[in-house]
Amino acid sequence: MMESMVRQIPDNVNTRSIGFILGLTALFLNRSGIMFGVNLSAADFFCLLGIIILVLTKKLIISKVSLLYFMALTNHALLVSFFYVPAAFAFFPQPSSVMINYIKLLVCFCYYVLGYNTGLLNCDGMIIKSYSYAALFIGILGAWAAVTNLQPLSSILMYEGVRLTGLMNDPNYFSLIQASALVYFSRSEDVKGLLRLGICIFIVLAVLASGSKTGLITIMAYMLLRLAETFLKSRMRTGFLIRVILFSVIIAAFGMLSIPSQIFYYLSDRLPAFNRLTIIFTDFRGAVSGMGSGRDITWIVAVGLIKLSPITGIGLGTYSGLAEAFFKTDMIAHNTYLQLYAEWGMLFATLLYVYIFYITGRGIFLRSSKGNARLLADILIVFLIGSLGISLNNARMFWFFFGILSAILKANMRHCFKENADV
Repeated sequence: MMESMVRQIPDNVNTRSIGFILGLTALFLNRSGIMFGVNLSAADFFCLLGIIILVLTKKLIISKVSLLYFMALTNHALLVSFFYVPAAFAFFPQPSSVMINYIKLLVCFCYYVLGYNTGLLNCDGMIIKSYSYAALFIGILGAWAAVTNLQPLSSILMYEGVRLTGLMNDPNYFSLIQASALVYFSRSEDVKGLLRLGICIFIVLAVLASGSKTGLITIMAYMLLRLAETFLKSRMRTGFLIRVILFSVIIAAFGMLSIPSQIFYYLSDRLPAFNRLTIIFTDFRGAVSGMGSGRDITWIVAVGLIKLSPITGIGLGTYSGLAEAFFKTDMIAHNTYLQLYAEWGMLFATLLYVYIFYITGRGIFLRSSKGNARLLADILIVFLIGSLGISLNNARMFWFFFGILSAILKANMRHCFKENADV
């Protein structure tokens, strides 16, 4: 069933069973791996099961606008892949490659739809909590395995015994999941005091053990945003300024001692992956281009592909082939924004990003944003920051949480309209 406006799900829906399915979906978003050449997750099964149950009970709701956008994008991307690219560049992509990439796009849309219905079912609090605690549990196990080299945990949760990947197939994805879980534990009113501090330390330790520069920079950027938020809320009160000054003096004195170097030495000794991160503080430009990152090259190639076809894009399943043909490298963009502009073209990518930032911004400034809307907006911010250094266009958790926040905000808008009408 499709509706352009949100409505409440009737009480006779078995929300307990669908809530259980949604909870499992959230839990298994922390697990993915390559099978048959495709990145699969157990969450995919529960996502499909949840949608099937909603369809069978005739309770599935899809926004008309999102459906029309997806259908238009589908037609556009497939036409560009199969007709425009061969005609314009004499490059003929493998049909299997195009369809695999389209299936990834379809899966992301399914997660958005399930997330949208999750928001209507008021299951968002349980979903965020399940997702975050699963990430914390895996992060603690992984950090422990990394420090102690405990077997068989180390072989399961780490890549070649060096970089912590958790139950993901990529340390960068793992680190961003940890960073998104940090949002919940640093904001939730259910976690306070020393427990909150301890959990946040474990999450940061897990990110350090992953050796992900993208993950560490994302956490640092998010913490800066939180600090700016604190400044704005404090309205520059004298007491707050005094505490900030004292804290800055302590940090400066701490930096003048040999303690930081000792900590760096200890972490490098215990966490070999930490050696990849020290370059962020000593040579940021080298961190972008060196130590296997090569982000500068991939970004230059992405910009080059955008220039080849700025309006229509290059379609699906063609990126690596065209990059190899024109720029002698088959690496993807490692930047979600550039990746989608290259593949989808200016119109479709811009429309999507405008909507994403609009929804995220509304989630931040909503009057009731102290609740789950603000948590979801912050989680999206973490992924949007991380998108600068990694291609997250197929990240299931992003589209799932984006769908939830979209539904919450539409429901809030409808409630406001109703209140105004009653007045």
